[in-house]
Amino acid sequence: MKIDRLSCFFFLFFTCVISLLPGVSSALAQTRPSIEQVNIEKKLIEGKKFAMLGDWEKAESIFKAILSEDVQNSVANYELSRTLAASGKLADALAYIRKAIRLEPDNEWYLLMEADIHEKNNDLFSSMGIYDQLIQLRPDRAHYYEML
Repeated sequence: MKIDRLSCFFFLFFTCVISLLPGVSSALAQTRPSIEQVNIEKKLIEGKKFAMLGDWEKAESIFKAILSEDVQNSVANYELSRTLAASGKLADALAYIRKAIRLEPDNEWYLLMEADIHEKNNDLFSSMGIYDQLIQLRPDRAHYYEML
């Protein structure tokens, strides 16, 4: 398909006109994250970087710092749980993943993390309960039936 210059001009022209409309520009301004949200996202990325490098202590301290600013941050609770589980602190990891699940009860990743921690603790009965919950949440996932 060949696109001529006139079509490109009209596309760009109408895109600019639409973006200048008062309703569109105010809607775009409302979706911008706050400075605090951006800073927390930067810290999450930094914490994940240290976790990927295996520096569990540094990752743990970053995720805890995020939670001291925003205790309702489910992602920081989840990432801290992953970090603690990787460093062998399973009891603490379980506490943080449960906080994340309280904030987002239908998040499959959080539920899978809790099931994984229970398996590492040889608490298969609790792990089975989580997989049963996952099956109720997503009956289309055959993997959950297999894990149960």
